[in-house]
Amino acid sequence: MSIVKLITCEEKGEEMKLKGRRVIWKQKPETTGGQYSSVCIVEVEPHVRALPAHSHPNGEETVYIIEGNGKVLIGDEVGEVHPGTLILFPQGVPHMLYNTGSEPLKGVCFYAPSPEAISYEYFENVDFPEFRKV
Repeated sequence: MSIVKLITCEEKGEEMKLKGRRVIWKQKPETTGGQYSSVCIVEVEPHVRALPAHSHPNGEETVYIIEGNGKVLIGDEVGEVHPGTLILFPQGVPHMLYNTGSEPLKGVCFYAPSPEAISYEYFENVDFPEFRKV
């Protein structure tokens, strides 16, 4: 394997557009040959929730917030996020981000311990308390 495959920059990566957010894959086993982790950049638009809530049944996700402000939902717990916040989404627990600010909310997402950690299971009925239907 060439060492060049292990080095990337923010401008490069496989881009996915999802509801209210953009995901740029920086490292995946298919692109780098790595065996135990994957990394992406996520950008959530202002005043938008990253719907639907989802979990990762085959691994865990850690997110480091680098820009913006908002909230995070992990299971039934809600917390505030801002630059410097580190979030752990345990394996199989529904979660999502909510950008409460007027600028993009941007984070670096790390998935481990296997390539399957990046698979998603969606939860359409999970939301922040203020958006739940009574």
